[in-house]
Amino acid sequence: MIGENIANNLIERYNPTSVLFVPYKEEMWDTMKTIYEAFERRGLLTGIMPMPYYTLDNGKIHDLKMEFEYNNFPMMLKEGYSTEYGGTNKWDIIIFHYPYDNLNNVTRPVMYSNELKAFCYHLVLVSYAVIGDRPLLESEVLYGGVKNSDLVITETEEQAEVANQFMEKHGFKTEFVGWGSAKYDMIDLVEIPKEWEVKGEGKRKVFLQTGLVPYLKDRNKLDKVEALIRKYINDPNVCLIWRPHPLLRDTIIAHQRGELRKFAELKELVQKSDKDIWDESKLPETPIKFADEMISDASSLVILWKKTGKKFTEV
Repeated sequence: MIGENIANNLIERYNPTSVLFVPYKEEMWDTMKTIYEAFERRGLLTGIMPMPYYTLDNGKIHDLKMEFEYNNFPMMLKEGYSTEYGGTNKWDIIIFHYPYDNLNNVTRPVMYSNELKAFCYHLVLVSYAVIGDRPLLESEVLYGGVKNSDLVITETEEQAEVANQFMEKHGFKTEFVGWGSAKYDMIDLVEIPKEWEVKGEGKRKVFLQTGLVPYLKDRNKLDKVEALIRKYINDPNVCLIWRPHPLLRDTIIAHQRGELRKFAELKELVQKSDKDIWDESKLPETPIKFADEMISDASSLVILWKKTGKKFTEV
């Protein structure tokens, strides 16, 4: 297991007695789950602190729009260890997965990486997305959350090597290591809901995934998504599983509020279908494991999907 190897490497490097995981959205916990479980099995003081975040509208934070997702996290903050100001101890390691700090124009966490760093001896960044074998861009290694980290875990040694060269060039001390992504562990570990099995029995199971960047680049994107949904929802031999990016609704609110009604109507259409699935599972690996084929625009989930060898169509 990749998560097990990451935990072993961190223990060898830092010899920690306490580790805090700071996830952001529940759908992104997959990048941490098996690492967390590996630390827990070793009896280390292991905590989870879900990070509240703000939803932005045209770059402005809503005064009353703070989100806090926690229903599916095992809550294990232990007495004596706190990320609140005045906490009595520092965590040996804090692991987080959000490198952008104040640069994202859709959502922002209430605590940035420099603040997390104040409450630990070692700040470790694991990416919530996978990028396969492509090298990291120079701009990607200069995000605030990267520069504030002591260690950044990439998928490959080649990525780490290139990123370390960028760090040296710009005079930052962050170190990159190519230990892999624990997201890959989850493809085999997720359980398929019984309701999905019933709806998909005897049908071709099509996973439709809708990303953020393609939506922002294509003004007609939602119309194209609607056409695909109506095509498959009217086919009795197909079980459609639609999973928009977990921030797609917030992105619509922030950039194209007029399309919010259409999005809501499409969601309701799939939700009310007797044979199709609105994917509310918290792990994207669930539809990856379940479906026979995937239809998607550009997304890190495509990289996970291609590991399965199943049919893929890009839109």
